[in-house]
Amino acid sequence: MVQELPIHYVVRLTSSAPAAIAVLQVVGPRAESWILSHWQQNAASTAPPVINHIRYGMLDATGGSVAGESIVLCKTGNDRFELHCHGGPTASQRIVDQLTRDGFELISPSDLVQSQSTDSIANDATHDLLRASSIRTAAILLDQQRGALRQELDSAVQCLRAREIDRAMIILQTLRDRSRVGLHLVEPWNVVLAGPPNAGKSSLLNAILGYQRAIVHESAGTTRDLLMEQTSIDGWPIRIADSAGVHATEDEVELQGIRSSLQAVAKAECVLLLIAPDEGWTEYHDTLLAQAANKRGVSVLTKSDVSKDLEQKAQSSWIRVSTSVTDPSSISRLLSAISTVLVPSQPPSGSGVPFRIEHVRRIAECISELEVENIDRALTNIETW
Repeated sequence: MVQELPIHYVVRLTSSAPAAIAVLQVVGPRAESWILSHWQQNAASTAPPVINHIRYGMLDATGGSVAGESIVLCKTGNDRFELHCHGGPTASQRIVDQLTRDGFELISPSDLVQSQSTDSIANDATHDLLRASSIRTAAILLDQQRGALRQELDSAVQCLRAREIDRAMIILQTLRDRSRVGLHLVEPWNVVLAGPPNAGKSSLLNAILGYQRAIVHESAGTTRDLLMEQTSIDGWPIRIADSAGVHATEDEVELQGIRSSLQAVAKAECVLLLIAPDEGWTEYHDTLLAQAANKRGVSVLTKSDVSKDLEQKAQSSWIRVSTSVTDPSSISRLLSAISTVLVPSQPPSGSGVPFRIEHVRRIAECISELEVENIDRALTNIETW
């Protein structure tokens, strides 16, 4: 359903996060008169704005109560303008506030997208593109915005109409498999550093992030709760947690931290199980490994500058990496291992990738219908999407 927009509106085309530049679009029959009454062109010419010509000047959106904003102005259509200003949230918000006080309605980028297309998948992709945190994830979402997922669904429809169930099933199962990556194009993967106290978790977290985020101390139990930070590894967004060391204790505060650690391991999509060379494999590693049953992870020998022996019982399918926070190349190897665990195979460029829970649910329902040869219901499910 195409959404109807207000007659006069303003929309922030760029992310609300701080950046170098913010872009606002102002639309409506009163847009030009509002801009000309608040904007002073930085030139002798007083000619009105011309479509697709850039002008530079100062915008006073507050009636002189504060300094004006340097603005690059472009008229992009009849009654439609773009204002390019400083990317800090205060500058653009000041302009938005004045526009809304003067009768322009603030709409979201999603509202703008839904007014231009009836394709729900393309609309979803455009919305998520605004939240993409890397070029890699944005490229996949851009493929979906351009119709990659819709095209593969249309191929499945053609197969079902021809009663080619096996071919349709292959298309849908492939899409379902790709959704593991698609669901994390915006939402980060959860990665947890786990191990006994003094295994080097906090030091390794700081090394992965590239700055001092966690307190590092030789005393056991320095970390008593989950310490989470968001970053990107190989272009994939991740949320990495430094957890409390698992060990025997009667301290209630430490016990709460340990319970949080075990819960985090159980929910993680990638577990980094740390083994310190001075302690080796312990019963606490067995406890953590039990929590990580059927999960993928990396067995990490820390402090490899002390010892390079990696003797442990971790699952044979897990990648094994020796690290030292003083050796950048070992940290690079660990980052590569994490990326491999999370995304063993990246979807081919231009391929369809389900990226919303609703997409996955519909595809799963179609597969279930086809498993009992209910072709018509599967076909209806896709055609009404």
